[in-house]
Amino acid sequence: MSERHPGTDDLSLATALTRTADDSFLWNVPSGWEQGRGVFGGLVVAATTRAAMHAEPDGDRIVRAISCEILAPVSAGLATVSAESLRRGNGVSAYEVRVIQKDPTGHDEVRARATITLAKDRPNDRDHQSVEAPTLPAFDTLERAPLGPPIAPTFTQHLDFRPVGSLPFSGATVPSAEGYVHAPGASSWGPPEWLALVDSYWPTLMVLETGPRPLVTLTFHAQLLDTPAPGPFSYRGRALATQHGFSSELRELFDARGRLIVSNVQTIAVVK
Repeated sequence: MSERHPGTDDLSLATALTRTADDSFLWNVPSGWEQGRGVFGGLVVAATTRAAMHAEPDGDRIVRAISCEILAPVSAGLATVSAESLRRGNGVSAYEVRVIQKDPTGHDEVRARATITLAKDRPNDRDHQSVEAPTLPAFDTLERAPLGPPIAPTFTQHLDFRPVGSLPFSGATVPSAEGYVHAPGASSWGPPEWLALVDSYWPTLMVLETGPRPLVTLTFHAQLLDTPAPGPFSYRGRALATQHGFSSELRELFDARGRLIVSNVQTIAVVK
């Protein structure tokens, strides 16, 4: 097997895994999905989620929550993804997933790790939603933003962004972002794709700046709340607070019905 394969517009194919053992998979990390020195974090989150889904034998247990840390850039090329079962209860399963690549000396290095919870449906007599989706113009009335290198990270060329409001480096006064996002090339839809999309927009601190400034996501925590039809999805992100160079950012992904699909909190660091 070659060490690299051409980039693809298919978000699902970009996170496809090949099982090599009961709890181990091979990920041929594609080129063309980079953000800086590695592929964008949403792709890594999606791949770890897919590993847990493959490892779980009960199809009625679906992904409910994930907590992920990207410890080092995950580069295009081969990676090993392990999914260790931490506990399987009557209706809940928990896995620890690790993404491993070789360091420059040839030794295995953990580049990312995630704890993923899958569970069966529970009684739904308390279903409610107190948050409203953003009020946006119809998707088809907005033009696709011309994102891609060199003005935006490489991975953005594969996704359809239709932002409304402040853009990066616009010198805005409120750290927020709204709009639509879609993966028109995705060949399947599920938790990996939804989690990748909620991570695809820029950190809202970028709209406060008037020029590029390095930011990095340290932690990613998300809850998956509903099962939608394929996108496009409406998106909202906002910085809840920023102190001492660290920001807590809340991101939300909604379907066409206005139902909350993913609630995501990230810890974002200002590098310099």
